[in-house]
Order: sequence, then C-alpha cells, then structure tokens
Amino acid sequence: MTSTTARHLRRGVLQAAVDAGAACTSLDIDAFFRRDGESDIEWAPRRTAALRICAACPVRAACEELALRDGEGDPGADEIVRGGLTGPELAAAGDVHAVRLAVANAADRDTEGSLLDVLMAQRHALATTSTERT
Repeated sequence: MTSTTARHLRRGVLQAAVDAGAACTSLDIDAFFRRDGESDIEWAPRRTAALRICAACPVRAACEELALRDGEGDPGADEIVRGGLTGPELAAAGDVHAVRLAVANAADRDTEGSLLDVLMAQRHALATTSTERT
C-alpha cells in the first residue's frame, strides 16, 4: 500500500489492513515505545530495530496514516516509532498535512455519509444555476 492510497482510505479500512498484515503484530508493542527513564543510549538501538521492522512492513503506509490521524508524535520527544517514523518525524508530518488530516478525520467520523450528501447538493445547485450548461 502506498502513502497516496492510504491517505484516501477510511480509518476502518486502514485499521483492518494494519491488523491483518502488520509486521509487528506478533511482537511486543513496547518495543516501539521508549521506556520511562530510558537513556538515549539505551533507546537508540531499540528505536533503530523498530524502524527496521517498520521499513519492511507491507502496511507501513496505513500505520503511518493512522498515526497521523491520531495526532501521534511530539516535536520535542523521541519516544515512539509508528509507521516507520519517530515521534518528532510524526509531529512534523502532522504539521505539513494538518488540513488534509482534519478532512480525513471528519470523513472518518461521518459514518452516515452526510458529507457526501452535502457535496452532492452543492454540486447539484451549481449545475442547475450555472450559465454554462454543457
């Protein structure tokens, strides 16, 4: 799955992909989080190992997209690896994609399709009032 594909999927589809195919499924999830009081020297090799696992994961893009939609990451704290990115990297990507992520999160919450209904109504109004009919 590519990042572009993941960006266009709903949360449920992304989560199902991660649940079914993540390389970390059988691993201890704590391997992807820095322990309380863990030094940089101790965390660095564990972070590198987690990044290697993510790099080979077939659903890395879906996991990254979920992490971004969840607002994971902190620019000042290197405490997590998710979707192949560290906490500061996730925070930076979240800032870059803030508008897109807000739209994606709104669509994820719209389980009844009301956003699509509104869009279709707007398009219909535009089509029926347009002076350029083709």
